[in-house]
Amino acid sequence: MKKYSSSSFWIRLINSKIFMILVIFLIIGVGYAIYGELNNQGLIKSNIGNLEKERVVLENENINLVELLAYYKSDDYIETEARQKLNMARVGEHVVIVPDNQNLTEQNKKDNKFENMKNWELWIEYFFGGRM
Repeated sequence: MKKYSSSSFWIRLINSKIFMILVIFLIIGVGYAIYGELNNQGLIKSNIGNLEKERVVLENENINLVELLAYYKSDDYIETEARQKLNMARVGEHVVIVPDNQNLTEQNKKDNKFENMKNWELWIEYFFGGRM
């Protein structure tokens, strides 16, 4: 019996077609795995970028809300709301109420009615209220 040396076994194994096919499949498998990981890494970086932008937007919104809350707690806001909604005034101030435009137009119609009247008709309107 002939004994083969161990080095010739490895040489024959490396030179065999089956071994080459297995190595090619191994290289393709490793390449595919690397490609998948790189793709996932790109997606993760993209998500991190989007989340950072969202974080900045939310921080700005939070700052605006904190400022708004501080304004609502301030004396200026309380005074403004008291003036506008409760018709309150400071000591020494006088509240002046301006009529709506609708009331002004009705008053203008009445004024126009009297402008076209003669003097004697105005007196009759004054004394009798236009009941003649």
